[in-house]
Amino acid sequence: MKERLKKIKDNKGITLAVLIITIIVLIILASITLVMFTGDGLIERAGEAAESTDAAEGSEQLQREYLESVGKDKYGDVDLDKFVEYLEDKGYPTEKDKETGKPKVEVDGKIYDVDIDENDNLETDYEGRGKVTGPRIRQITVVEKTNSSIGITVKASRMEGGTYYYFIANTLEELENAEDSLESADGNSKEAKYTYKNLTPGKYYIKVVAVNEEGKMDSKTIEENMYKLAVSEYPKNWVKEDVTLTVTAEMGELDSKPYSFNGGKDWQEGNTATYSKKTEGIEIWVKNALGEILKYDEIINLYIDKIAPRVTLTAESPKTNSITVNVKTEEDADMESGISPDATYKYYIKKNEKSEETSYTEPPIEVQGTSYKFEGLEQNTKYDIKV
Repeated sequence: MKERLKKIKDNKGITLAVLIITIIVLIILASITLVMFTGDGLIERAGEAAESTDAAEGSEQLQREYLESVGKDKYGDVDLDKFVEYLEDKGYPTEKDKETGKPKVEVDGKIYDVDIDENDNLETDYEGRGKVTGPRIRQITVVEKTNSSIGITVKASRMEGGTYYYFIANTLEELENAEDSLESADGNSKEAKYTYKNLTPGKYYIKVVAVNEEGKMDSKTIEENMYKLAVSEYPKNWVKEDVTLTVTAEMGELDSKPYSFNGGKDWQEGNTATYSKKTEGIEIWVKNALGEILKYDEIINLYIDKIAPRVTLTAESPKTNSITVNVKTEEDADMESGISPDATYKYYIKKNEKSEETSYTEPPIEVQGTSYKFEGLEQNTKYDIKV
């Protein structure tokens, strides 16, 4: 029995020793393996390889987009600005680098600097992981141009709660030195509108600066020509003759039918239009060969009435030396102007004599009323009265 217990104890001792030796060997092997990975930078190199592969995928994706954009008729010959506009249309956030002014593009959480070389090849430089949060002015469009104003629409991305600033000058140098904008307006995520007013004919450079809530900004400049458009003098009050409007425009070669007097509904070759009755809401537009439309900045209203009112005179029973005359006017259905409540009536009187030298009193008696009493008249005398 003692010998059996002794064997069990001996076996237990051997088992513990083997276990300890095994653990020590495993620790040594683990240490060697760790040194191999960390000392030789295998972990770092593995991470770098994964990052490089990830970056290459984004670069290849941009190259594919570039090749596709080149073939788009919408953009024609692709340059950097047009390619960035294309990327924004496809949903890639972009912004300008503060120092270089070159665009940055976000592709699946990775930031790339992009450029186009002299051979029209796309160059991409992986910057690292990040997110584009700066605004991007995608487009400035002239939506309306008159002889004294330019109206624009600004489309931008990532401008929630931001502010737009508008500048204009005749030269780029003046534009760069401009310190104060004409006006600022709260922006939104898609569109802003502004009209530059009191302009004279000539070349203008228009600049818009967009600043978002984070203080990041973007700017875009376009060039526009202001043309000359003039309309002949026309009466502002009622007249009883035809009125002819003559348009003079200087905006390069004109279209074959460049003139419209009804806001672009109808176009004609001649630069004149004649009106013979009351006409309101005359909108004059001129179109050149490039399709640009210039609008006259006034809506013209012409007040023409060639039909006179019918007048009836009645006299009250003559007094000792006076006669009261009452006037009644009947408006013709085709008469445009009507009789104003404060119209002035001119009353004339003369003795009813056969002598041609007898004439009506001058100047006439002017009264704002439809009744007048002539006094100081001679008894037993006939009088002619005219109103």
